[in-house]
Amino acid sequence: MPILRILAAALVAAALAWGGCGAASAHVEDAAGLDADDPRVGLHDDEIVLIAADWCGFCQRQVQDFERGGVRYRLLDYDTAAGRNAARALGLRGVPITVIGRDVVQGYRPDQLGPRLAPLGYDIY
Repeated sequence: MPILRILAAALVAAALAWGGCGAASAHVEDAAGLDADDPRVGLHDDEIVLIAADWCGFCQRQVQDFERGGVRYRLLDYDTAAGRNAARALGLRGVPITVIGRDVVQGYRPDQLGPRLAPLGYDIY
């Protein structure tokens, strides 16, 4: 019996860690209807958030592009709770994820990033 209890506790912990149990996570929305973990909450149109991971080659390429182009952005590490929660709030799993104001670009997509960054004065793609 103790083994079953340990196994059940481990399964519950795994479900909570992966967000598999809706009752375990609080769902709070801002005035625009966004989840509290959504990186767009409180973001101005000219602000940028990049959700990336050290192990992701495309993430590193985008970080290099941003650094070379002088892009001002906030980096959220996907391998932290804040980064995973932000991605989950956006309904996305892969990285990089770039949030520019209310716009979201999933993946390393210079064709989509360029037109969104240009009005902010960045010409890197």
